[in-house]
Amino acid sequence: MKTIQLQIDEKNFETFMTIIKNLKNGMIKNLEIKDNDFEQSKLYFNQCLEDIESNKTKLFTQDSYQKEMNDFMQKLEQKYANN
Repeated sequence: MKTIQLQIDEKNFETFMTIIKNLKNGMIKNLEIKDNDFEQSKLYFNQCLEDIESNKTKLFTQDSYQKEMNDFMQKLEQKYANN
């Protein structure tokens, strides 16, 4: 059995999938679709998790987060109150 890996432009993806779906039954044993956005997100969140576990990133408690957000909102309201 052979394995083929392809990269398909988003604009051609539906056409390509139509061609694949119309092939003779049994020709393709396994069809796996990977989305680059998913892979990029996975890398980003894995890095975030590593930063959290190594204490490179500061985590807020729920109370401190809420205070930060309230302060931020107040500053925005003050800054743009007259607009």
